[in-house]
Order: sequence, then structure tokens, then C-alpha cells
Amino acid sequence: MTDTTTTPGPMPEARRFRKKPVVIEAMQLIDDLRNHTAIATWITLNGGDVDVPFAEPCLYILTLEGRMRAGIGDWIIKGVANEFYPCKDAIFRETYEAAGNDAASVPLPAWADLSELDKGAALLFLSKRENEGTEYAIENYPARYFDHPALTALDDRDASEHAISVQDDADALLAGDCERLYDLALDADRKR
Repeated sequence: MTDTTTTPGPMPEARRFRKKPVVIEAMQLIDDLRNHTAIATWITLNGGDVDVPFAEPCLYILTLEGRMRAGIGDWIIKGVANEFYPCKDAIFRETYEAAGNDAASVPLPAWADLSELDKGAALLFLSKRENEGTEYAIENYPARYFDHPALTALDDRDASEHAISVQDDADALLAGDCERLYDLALDADRKR
């Protein structure tokens, strides 16, 4: 008589894997119609499908898994296969970091590290902000830096927010220094 019982082999075990480092593109959805339009345009121009409802502050994106809602604060990711999908902010921040060649990954200089032209550029914006209000100044007279590569790479809003971040240092200038730097940047701006 033959023994038909088999001795079981070793149980398969779960193996560990590391996610491959890939660079993705992403934009964060904020409560601003221009932001919604910019993201919808970005998705559409890259072959994606998106709906921008007027009754609620969100986007509906056609993903590989079906139609998904992106709410305020969510990130919209363009994946490696040119697919788009939303990701909650907390998960995004745990999973992703700025890519090495991205301007956002470079630390921005403090006031003391700015050239005189860049100090003047900040002063030009801050003056318009004081007289016209923040949003108007950003839209019509954004900070436009001259020298520092991390600052010249910023978009208008980020450059203007940097100028706002150094305002305390700018306010500490003597009137003569402030006027000299302002005029220096104004003259250079006219020559651009």
C-alpha cells in the first residue's frame, strides 16, 4: 500500500517591495476659480477628461478606475501613463516630495541674501501691495526678481509671496536705502 499523504512544503511568505522612484506632475486644487480652470486646462491639454461643476468647489476627473471627485485641498496627479487622478493632501505629502530640479525644492533666500536689485524688486511689489491690495498687486504688479535663480524661476504668485515673506526686513530699511533700492529696481524693470 502506498502512502498518498503529502508533506506540505514551506508556506509562501510575503516579500517586501520598494516603490520605484518616479517623477510625477501634480497641481493642488484650491478654492479659486482660476485654479480650477488652470487644472482643467492642464488635464484636457494632456488628453484627460474633467468636469468643472459650477454648483460646488470641486472637479470630477475620469480616471482609470472611473469618475472621481477632487475636493479643495486634494492634489491632481498626472501619473506615469499620462493618467490623472486625485489624491488627498495628507497622503500626497506622505508619498511625494518636490523633485530635485523643481524650483520649489530649492530653499528661497532670506532678505540678507538678496542682491540689491532683488531687494528693490521686492520693494516694488510691496509698495503696490500696500496701495492696491494683495490680490490686485499679485495679478497686475507681481514681484519680478532679477538675479537669484530660485527667485527668477518662481511664478508670479510664488515670487510675490516671497516678497511678502521678507516684508519685515524691508520695513526695517532706512528711508534713503528703501528709495535707492526701489529706484534701482524700477530703472532695471523699465529696461527689461
